[in-house]
Amino acid sequence: ITLTRDNDNGVEYYLFNPNLNGPFHVFYDDASLQLIKDSFIFLSPLNQLFVLADRFALMFAGYVNAQTYLQLLYDVLPQIHIKMKHDEISFAFWRDIINSLITIDSIFCEYGSPTLYSFQLEVLLGNEGSELVDVDKQILQSFRAFCRDLLVPVWEMIGQWSVSSNDTDDIKSLRPYLASALVWFNDTAVIEQGSSLLLASDGSFDLSAIDRDMVVPVLEAALAYTTTATSTLQWFFENYSNWSNAIQASALRAIGSTYWNESSLEKIVKWIMTDEVDDSEKIYALYSCRRCNGRDMVWKIIYEDNNGKYWNYLQTLYQNGFLVSDFIQLPNSFASYRMYNQIFSFYSPYSQTTPANQRPVNQTLELIGVNANWLSSNRYAVNSFLVQNGYIVSSVNGNDGSNGSHSSKAMLAVIISVTISLAVVVVILVILLRYWKYKRDVHRYKRHTSEEHNLSDLSLSDKNPKKRLDKLEEDGSDEDDAL
Repeated sequence: ITLTRDNDNGVEYYLFNPNLNGPFHVFYDDASLQLIKDSFIFLSPLNQLFVLADRFALMFAGYVNAQTYLQLLYDVLPQIHIKMKHDEISFAFWRDIINSLITIDSIFCEYGSPTLYSFQLEVLLGNEGSELVDVDKQILQSFRAFCRDLLVPVWEMIGQWSVSSNDTDDIKSLRPYLASALVWFNDTAVIEQGSSLLLASDGSFDLSAIDRDMVVPVLEAALAYTTTATSTLQWFFENYSNWSNAIQASALRAIGSTYWNESSLEKIVKWIMTDEVDDSEKIYALYSCRRCNGRDMVWKIIYEDNNGKYWNYLQTLYQNGFLVSDFIQLPNSFASYRMYNQIFSFYSPYSQTTPANQRPVNQTLELIGVNANWLSSNRYAVNSFLVQNGYIVSSVNGNDGSNGSHSSKAMLAVIISVTISLAVVVVILVILLRYWKYKRDVHRYKRHTSEEHNLSDLSLSDKNPKKRLDKLEEDGSDEDDAL
């Protein structure tokens, strides 16, 4: 349905579908959206949520580009920060913001994760995506800085890691969710502080003093903190069997925070597939491990190693249960056509596809295709937003006409290639010049020798010396002309 405003006085705004009365999204024109932005703080938290959620859905569907959506967040959330009161913070509102930011971040992890594994680089640098690694890495790191700027004021408002008896239900729910998000976005202060909570006074690791709701983000912070990550993981393996079922479940949901360490994540994924981890919990641990580019490690070990030995085991385990859909959709966070084709080929054999998994297989492929299309369509829109708002110093060339270098490595490769080509040309010219000089000197030497020989003969046998000398001079002139 398209509604046209007959009178626009530049003051009144109209909010459609308030409180989500209908199951549809609203696409506001630029003028209407600007009026809503100007009055955003006067909307209820629920309507604020729906305006932003609608815009995110429209962005993901391709109706608006990412730059427009991110600019909306950039414009309205500082207004929320200013007005924000401790007892009015909405968990639903900030959870939706966090989910949208993590969705975008996860897509850019496809090529841009600063922790790409050796086998990933081998594929990317030799195949699809080689020219995008540096571009997406710059975008991802800058985008995470933008996310931290949006979320840290809320984190400080709710008291950071400090749990209080005065916390509202919304804050109790938001604190662990927000802490995990800031660990994901690599907030070094949050990671260091969270890691310190796991250490007892004697330097050992201790979970007993940690609030039950904060176990997951504290473990995530400790596993993401490079100083203690190795010792934390060793302690994790040694003590896992002694923990209660509830603590084990929380620990498994945090364990993927080590995705930045290739060797550690490989050990973790293989450990998950041992008898140490209950079969019903394996799927949740694997979902934790697939965060960012950790999904490549999960795919490699579960689907490829030993001819898909682990996949066959899990497929047999879950095929008739309620977890079959979650299991099949494990790789649905990929965002490349390469992985779309690889997953399509994996499930192509009839034996890999059953009536129970056909639908989640199709949903997985569809979502990967959507992710890949979104990334190729919005890469430079996100870059333009980050440049425009000071998160990236220089832009990259893209469909939006932005200036700068598309890829520093690609540009360096071009410069090196041109330099080498010029050097080769110069060397060839020098060799040709020296060869020409050599031939000229040889020719002159031969001519000089011939003249001396002729003069010698003339002095001994020629009866007409003047005539002979004239002939020699004439021959020499002809040779000079030929040269």
